[in-house]
Formats: sequence, structure tokens, C-alpha cells
Amino acid sequence: MIVDVSNIQRATSGELPRGAEQHATIRRGGQSSWLLTNAAVHEAFRRDLDQLLATTASRRAVRARWNVFCGQLRFHLGAEDAALWPPVQVKLTGEPADLAVIKAMGDEHRLIEPVLTAIDEAFTVNGSTEHLRELLTRLQTTLTSHLAHEEAKALPLVSEIMSTGELERVV
Repeated sequence: MIVDVSNIQRATSGELPRGAEQHATIRRGGQSSWLLTNAAVHEAFRRDLDQLLATTASRRAVRARWNVFCGQLRFHLGAEDAALWPPVQVKLTGEPADLAVIKAMGDEHRLIEPVLTAIDEAFTVNGSTEHLRELLTRLQTTLTSHLAHEEAKALPLVSEIMSTGELERVV
């Protein structure tokens, strides 16, 4: 996945990228580099999924691109589940509303995985282009909803309770 550095620059200057109304919470100038990096990764997922849906490339090229995208997304979600959410949950002990936000992140990750698997299977069995497009559209809906929720609720909470040093140890 290639991160569009112009979006990082635009975010740090206060200029919001396309779709920022959904995730403006973490796009304000002056945010930590951790939040900006995460915002850039999320923006790259959105962009790459948009491009997968709009491509007219050969099926082989689309599958190769899908494999990279899917691998990066699985890595990102797995890293959050394994390294980010557990220490956040410890810090939020006794805060049920905030813990519910973090629990929702894992729940949403578990909703994304079956769609990734279905797309993998559609490529494997040489499913129709229309079926792949339907699955990619379902992923786009599920993923963009999750990213917007994470950016609006979970990441600001993480930024509030975790020190820069704690976040650097996580990433």
C-alpha cells in the first residue's frame, strides 16, 4: 500500500481531504504523529478500495492488487487487536462506556473478515466480475463505516488516555 503524503500534509495544515467530514476528528492540525500516520493508513485503504472498484485492469492485475490490499488490511486490523486495544482496555478499566467503544472496534473487525474471505474465495473460484464488484462494494460499506467510527470515537479516546511513549511502544 502506498500512503499519499499529500493527505498527511493537508491534514497537518488543517485542510481536510476528500471524505473528511466522516473522520474530521483526527484530521485537525496539531494532532500527534501517531494519529496522522493512522489517518494516512486509513485514507490509503479508502483510496485503494475505491480504485479496486473503479479499475478496468485485467482480472490478474486486480487479483494481485487485491492480495496486497487484503494483506495490508488484515495486518492493520490484527495489529490493532493484538497490540493497541488490549492496553487501551486496561487503561479504561472502570469506564464502561469507553470500554464499549473499544469492544465495538473488535466486533467491527470480526464483521470485516468474512467479507475479505468471500472476496478471496470469489477470486479463487473465478467468480463473475459482477459478484466481485458486489463483494467489494460490501467491503467498502463495512470498512468505511468502521474507519469512520474508529476515527470519530476510538482514536480520539486512545490519544486522550495513552501517552506518546505508550503509543510508540504499540506501533
